[in-house]
Amino acid sequence: MNRARCFLHIVNLVAKTLIRQFDVPKAKADTIMDEAEKQLQDLTKDIDKSGPNGRDDKRDDEENDNIKGWVDEMEQLPACERQAVRKSVGPIIFVLVKLRKLAFKIIHSTTKLLPAWYNVLNKCKLSQRIMPRDVVTHWNSTFDMLTFALKYREAIDIICADKNMEIHNYELSEKEWELAQQLCDVLKVRFAFSH
Repeated sequence: MNRARCFLHIVNLVAKTLIRQFDVPKAKADTIMDEAEKQLQDLTKDIDKSGPNGRDDKRDDEENDNIKGWVDEMEQLPACERQAVRKSVGPIIFVLVKLRKLAFKIIHSTTKLLPAWYNVLNKCKLSQRIMPRDVVTHWNSTFDMLTFALKYREAIDIICADKNMEIHNYELSEKEWELAQQLCDVLKVRFAFSH
């Protein structure tokens, strides 16, 4: 039994490492950003309310134990390789930030977006649910958020396209939906091990 728990703990750490590379890089004053990074920073500028990177920053003692001794592999890479990695994962980061911010906006706009969200769900004949929030210490919350978004894609597309809702910045392109599906498929493997 102890070996099974140890194995699941290692798989959990691997999943956290995978997801960590998609967190928004901290803005540095002396770093020159390309256009995509500028868009990403603009999109995440008011994200502090839910923690850095748009994920809920809830931690408990058990979760903090998992972070002890954490090694950031990105910081160990040479600058040119770090830049190449950030550029390659940039589109995935953009998808996750859009979904995180959309969930935050809907949940916290109880007078405008939330009622409109429920109306869209009724029109699409989907059960009335709110998008799960992405919590930094729970890798599976990213999986849950992606799974939800893919299932509720029609409703998300409708509400984001409505200019009156003022959330068109969070609308996902076809390519971004494909990236969300691919990341969800990768995380599904880890989810199967833990359940």
